[in-house]
Amino acid sequence: MDEQFATEIFFPYLFVPFFLIFWFTIGATLHFLSGWQRLQDHFPDRDQDAQKTLRFQGGSMGKALLTGVSYRNCLRYDVCHGGLRIRVLWLLSPLSKPIFVPWLQISASIERKFILRNCRLSFGQPEIGDLTIGQGAAREIARYSSGKFAETFTAQP
Repeated sequence: MDEQFATEIFFPYLFVPFFLIFWFTIGATLHFLSGWQRLQDHFPDRDQDAQKTLRFQGGSMGKALLTGVSYRNCLRYDVCHGGLRIRVLWLLSPLSKPIFVPWLQISASIERKFILRNCRLSFGQPEIGDLTIGQGAAREIARYSSGKFAETFTAQP
């Protein structure tokens, strides 16, 4: 059996397992670098119906690699009566379970990066983790939270 023949036969069978292992490793690394595991331990998901669901949202978490882990268009926010549920698209991070942060455990502040203004959500007192989201998503969360989410960012132009 020559080398080219062996490559042609075994490559399709080896590609899929190696790709899946690589994909899972990257997802697990981002899960831990972002601080999601710590948030998941402190804020387990609760069974509450969503008043509003914001799908395919972005955000960045953690302090790894200067900017943290950027989740572009793969977060889902469920605005519930008791708090905010955050999910990562399962396909991108199979270890990341949904978290549910009660409104009293969320504080918001404005963060400027270049010409953009974002809303930084701090979770826990003292802070256990953070999530930086766009102002549009923050306004939508505030709008459907029945006044429970502090609108500290809406007063600023």
